[in-house]
Amino acid sequence: MVLIVKPNTAVQFNSTQFLMNSFVQVSFNGKNAEKAGREVFTELKAFENEISMHINGSLISQINTNAGIQPVKLNDRALYIVSQSKKYSQLSNGLFDITIAPVVTEWGITSENPKVPSKEKLNELLALVDYHDIIIDEANKTAMLARKGQSIDLGAVAKGYACDIVREIAQKHKITSGFVSVGGNTVIIGKKPDGSDYNIGLRDPNGDETQYILSLNFPDRTMATSGAYERFFIDENGNRYHHIIDPRTGYPAESDLLSVSVISKSGILTDILSTTFFIEGLEEVKKNLNNPDYDIIAVDKQNNVYMSENIKAYVKQNNSITSYNLLF
Repeated sequence: MVLIVKPNTAVQFNSTQFLMNSFVQVSFNGKNAEKAGREVFTELKAFENEISMHINGSLISQINTNAGIQPVKLNDRALYIVSQSKKYSQLSNGLFDITIAPVVTEWGITSENPKVPSKEKLNELLALVDYHDIIIDEANKTAMLARKGQSIDLGAVAKGYACDIVREIAQKHKITSGFVSVGGNTVIIGKKPDGSDYNIGLRDPNGDETQYILSLNFPDRTMATSGAYERFFIDENGNRYHHIIDPRTGYPAESDLLSVSVISKSGILTDILSTTFFIEGLEEVKKNLNNPDYDIIAVDKQNNVYMSENIKAYVKQNNSITSYNLLF
């Protein structure tokens, strides 16, 4: 995703930090801009320390350590994100499943030493993947995994929920103009101080990170994009493996899509659905293009760009890139 934002002297807070294994850029305008911006970074750091499976002592790492042993007490944020993840796992019939962690860890695609697991090892680990084994006690605010060896990875949902945290902070401080990018998941708040729109570039999935196929504006909503072009490795035989794992096979999803973007008021929903639709493929995207709860922009392997009717008025094609067929 490319942020198309010209320098603006009215911006009162504009800063970037590395959090949640991604760059987080905050640009707020208004009287409380600096206070709100600094609170965003403080809260997202705290959130990362709560939900990262890679941080010893985090609530999620405690759930993983205590799998098959005992429940773990959670705070409200962690309980909500685990509960919502289980809910959407059920709605997607397991295509989105946060218990995919053992398989993701074995591949290590985003690590320094990625590898292709053996089929035997994948089958062994796939037996541990089952969202039904997430046991949540809302009354006591606890969660646990039913079997030893199971583990949770919130990587496919955490940045989306981080965008919801950002929006809450902006509302608290009465920020009415700005944008925040959390590893490419983008929140737009109102318009620029001069009254013009914030325009966000949708990355060219066949190009580099500076190239975009269209720009769009989606005020007071969040956009998340999933694709196979950012995090991947190439093995010694030249085979390319991306990071979006299909829970049905244990292998990177063999999608007929290059990228899927979902736009909604709910950041957590955008993150979950962009991943799910990428795995499900084009036909499922077509069925849901005009869902009232969200908008979709999807690019298939024939370079066709499909989009929801509601978003078309906010989209501008990048005329310097002519290899895509925008289906308006």
